[in-house]
Amino acid sequence: MAHVRRKFVDIHRSQGSPIAEEAIGRIAQLYAVEKEARGSPPDRRAELRHAHAAPVFDDLERSLVTCPPVVPRS
Repeated sequence: MAHVRRKFVDIHRSQGSPIAEEAIGRIAQLYAVEKEARGSPPDRRAELRHAHAAPVFDDLERSLVTCPPVVPRS
C-alpha cells in the first residue's frame, strides 16, 4: 500500500490533483484501520478489516475506476 500511496503523493505534489488527494485520504483511513487492528488476534483483525477497511477500499476502487483517464504531460 505504501508504494501506491507514494505515487499519489508524487502526483498531488506535482499537479495538485484532487483525485490524488482523495486517494491519499482514503489510504490514510485504511492505515487507521490497520493501526486499530494491530496487536489483536487474527479473527478480530479480519473482523475489523471486513467492517471498516473493505468499504473504504471498495469506495477507493470505485472512484478510481470511474474517474476520467488522464494523459500524462510530455
